[in-house]
Amino acid sequence: MDGGVGEVGAVTWILLVVLGALAVAGIFFLFWWFGMPYGVPRGAQRKKALRVLDERYARGEIPKPEYERKRRELEGGPSPAR
Repeated sequence: MDGGVGEVGAVTWILLVVLGALAVAGIFFLFWWFGMPYGVPRGAQRKKALRVLDERYARGEIPKPEYERKRRELEGGPSPAR
């Protein structure tokens, strides 16, 4: 007995570390992939939603209080209680 980790033990540890890193990276990738609907960044979706909201308000489709409330929601600000 040599009392240390042999060649097979060292290779096993290296493989475990590599496979563990791949598993963690895979989990992060899955969260990233499923957290972004259709692969579109959330910032781009928010800008599009704000643009559509502005257009609807400009056409007179929604009243000013509703426009302001929805704009605050999209911008991430607090919406006042009703």
